[in-house]
Amino acid sequence: MFVAKEIFSSWTHKTDHFKKIHSRTGVPYSSMLFFDDEDRNIKEVSKMGVTSILVGNGVNLGALRQGLTEFCENVNTSEKNKQRWIKKFSGNSSSSDKNEKK
Repeated sequence: MFVAKEIFSSWTHKTDHFKKIHSRTGVPYSSMLFFDDEDRNIKEVSKMGVTSILVGNGVNLGALRQGLTEFCENVNTSEKNKQRWIKKFSGNSSSSDKNEKK
């Protein structure tokens, strides 16, 4: 389940950590799950597309379940949006192809 194990100094920004992990592994941000005890880190990393879970006293079974549930919901939403986009715009390319042939 884990492509990379990274430990970074807590003095650097979490967004920098994720940029490094992404560049080293090629794993998209939307395929990452992050747990942290600081709300500011959760907010910033979430903006990158990473599923981010705020934990109070470390990662326990409840937090892990929450993270996996939210991760699955985010993946499903992304896939549905992707399919809608494909459906919407694939029709436009067909109509433009028809217009070019006329």
